[in-house]
Amino acid sequence: YFLTFSSDDKKVKIWSFSSQDTLVNFHIQNSPSFAIFFNENSVLIGDENGTIFHKDLFYHEKDSIFYKNPSKVDDACLNKSKNKLVITDENSLKIINLNKDKKIDFEIENAYSSRFVKSMYYSPEILMTWSENGIVNFWNTKEQKMIRQLRSKNNFYELSINNYSKILLTGYYNEKALLFDIN
Repeated sequence: YFLTFSSDDKKVKIWSFSSQDTLVNFHIQNSPSFAIFFNENSVLIGDENGTIFHKDLFYHEKDSIFYKNPSKVDDACLNKSKNKLVITDENSLKIINLNKDKKIDFEIENAYSSRFVKSMYYSPEILMTWSENGIVNFWNTKEQKMIRQLRSKNNFYELSINNYSKILLTGYYNEKALLFDIN
């Protein structure tokens, strides 16, 4: 499966790769800001007001409000092995512990010149963040500290990385993509 969302029609769609058909349509009241799979049977959908909904693919009676953030969540990712949800908003990056009544374990305020817009786990203990201005940070979540920072020449942050990858592709300079050897 894969999912798409549109703020124009306020729908999140679950698609089948093999048939290329829409399997499920979720309509939410406010424009969606992100959507991710939570498990094989459900998704998390964030709206423009900061509400994160848990939507079941098969049993809509199980749908619920998962988390309320004070502002719109731009991006989210899960660390399933640690049962953590990472969200980025206009103020900070938050790591929410899903085992402890969804309490915040770790929060990093946005710097004055930078704003977190994307996050992804590189490994179970290492979180990567992309900032609006092109800065990529690696965080040791166990020790709650930054362990590495890479700076691209601009604010290109749409590319990603696979778990345990040795090469990061992000940013560009003189119309060429930047490759970082993480080792």
